[in-house]
Amino acid sequence: MCQTLLWMGLPADKQQSDDHLARDYAEIMEALLRRGATPDVANNAGQTPLHLHATA
Repeated sequence: MCQTLLWMGLPADKQQSDDHLARDYAEIMEALLRRGATPDVANNAGQTPLHLHATA
């Protein structure tokens, strides 16, 4: 997946503002959800993406 994002133009080493980076991640998440990704799958520590975002 990482290779695909880089191929699509996601900058690998460009420093970005928090707003720009958040917009990039939002677009990535939207694309994943449109393809059927499950938003409430937890990692090995039992944390969902929403939990990680809320505690960042």
